[in-house]
Amino acid sequence: MDERLGAILVFLQEAEKLKTVYRTADLSSATRKESSAEHSWHVAVCALLLSPELGLTDGDTFAVVLMLLVHDLIEVYAGDTAARGGVPLEVQKEKEMCAADRLFGFLPEDVRKRVRGLWEEFEKRETKCAKVARALDSLQVMIQNSVSGGTDFIACGSTLASETAFLEERGVGQFPPLMAIGKHILEESEKKGWLKPSAQTPSAEWKVDPQGDGMRSSCLSWLQDRIPAFHLFSETGLTIEAPPESDFWCNTFYDPLLLKTNAPALVTSVPVSQTFTLEVDFSLIPKRQFDQGGVLVWCNSSCWMKAGLEFCDGRTRLSVVTTNDNFSDWSSEPVCSSGAEGEGVSVSLRVSRLISLHCGSSLLIERKGGDGQWQMVRISPLRVPSDLKVVMAGVYAASPTKVTEGGAGVSDSKGEGGRTMVRFLRLSGLEAKLSHSADL
Repeated sequence: MDERLGAILVFLQEAEKLKTVYRTADLSSATRKESSAEHSWHVAVCALLLSPELGLTDGDTFAVVLMLLVHDLIEVYAGDTAARGGVPLEVQKEKEMCAADRLFGFLPEDVRKRVRGLWEEFEKRETKCAKVARALDSLQVMIQNSVSGGTDFIACGSTLASETAFLEERGVGQFPPLMAIGKHILEESEKKGWLKPSAQTPSAEWKVDPQGDGMRSSCLSWLQDRIPAFHLFSETGLTIEAPPESDFWCNTFYDPLLLKTNAPALVTSVPVSQTFTLEVDFSLIPKRQFDQGGVLVWCNSSCWMKAGLEFCDGRTRLSVVTTNDNFSDWSSEPVCSSGAEGEGVSVSLRVSRLISLHCGSSLLIERKGGDGQWQMVRISPLRVPSDLKVVMAGVYAASPTKVTEGGAGVSDSKGEGGRTMVRFLRLSGLEAKLSHSADL
């Protein structure tokens, strides 16, 4: 046997190990977890059978099947990363790249370029075939759960809303036949009790926009279906009590890594191609270090921005955290001379999303000064994932500190402690006007 065939044989012997890499969902027999090799075979069959429904040519179908057969091969060394596993994106990518270098390195150069090229095309998700492959990859997760008693759904505490959002985030919504299958599986799973009941729509009497653009609370929902134990809607606003150990933060600075995206947030969706402006008036009465509340703009767990009041080192400050590629930054500035523990502070914030052909997506964060004029706080980039369909925007409250009871404090009209009140004033699709652009 010549050297070329020997190299291919070594690769095939290594690739066989994919049969021993296990995913999170059970097999239908419930005897063990599904392996990555079985997943790859199953999703390739999905591509073969569903390609006519997607209008794929024979050539495109062949390309998608090949892509799916190799898309998880690097898990031989990198292991499986669950879609909802919360592993930092940079860590995952570095691990997979090292695995790719090692595994594909066994192959002769011409074969290596072809096989690795398929893997890289899938990872980049830029071509039509790659987008179809990724959508099928995500749909197979639903199919596997449908035959395994909802293993992943139950373990993750999923709801119909959260899993539908998962399908949209993974690009399944771009292909109506695939989305129809996914929705059917989810609806049946909800009937069988594998999915938790979805959050209820907030009370309809809470007016979101007193200026009268017609937007009401029926447009809003709790992000990730995280409903705070205490929240109160009224005709004048919303009061949220943030649960202890709740926050939005990704990885930066802390050792060991701190990864939390579990604070309650009430949001509405805006098409990803659309600009918007969100204004919020709210007050905060802090109880503990890092108690906070304000505005949240959310793409996914690795791309988001929060801006608001935060109690830090004995004072309430105006803070902005922007997270891109799963790493957060943090800027902070004084908001007033008062704002000590237990003292209420109020502020008006305006967040505008801007879209530029050359610069992509940016956020302009402003606060209203004592003269009633808007003052710039920060301009932040928001590297929106290319396959995202909607951006979520709304209000949140968080209390990162571990305590036995209570949470982030914000006052209602009676000045009661332990709650964060936010008043959602306006969310529109109008592009923000930079009245102070000459100063930038």
